[in-house]
Amino acid sequence: MDVSEQHLQILPHKQQHGNDNAIDTRTATSSKPGSITPVFETFNIVLASETTYTIQSCNQTALLLRRHLKPQAGVAYVATKRYYFGVGGGSDAFREAATKLQLRVDVAGVYDDGKSNIRELLKVTRVC
Repeated sequence: MDVSEQHLQILPHKQQHGNDNAIDTRTATSSKPGSITPVFETFNIVLASETTYTIQSCNQTALLLRRHLKPQAGVAYVATKRYYFGVGGGSDAFREAATKLQLRVDVAGVYDDGKSNIRELLKVTRVC
């Protein structure tokens, strides 16, 4: 996969077809996050990794989550570095973009091996 592409694993909800363990799973890859799903489709869970490396990608990822997280039930987990050197993105830039779109961002985990860039797992929910 090209580093400019973003890969999202999307898990909307359990199917209601008699199998309580079945999950409707979709994978989408796109360099334009706003274009990967129909505008009106919402999801319970969105997993994203390496989608916040520039200010523009932070804004696009926040917009995607605002459009596609199910209100009051949806949650996204975004794995990111605290800062992407030379390109300006990272967890703080994403938090700023998300807050402007009425998304709540909490730190679910911090991963610091003392040798490389600090990584964070961010939990994102819709405020309204």
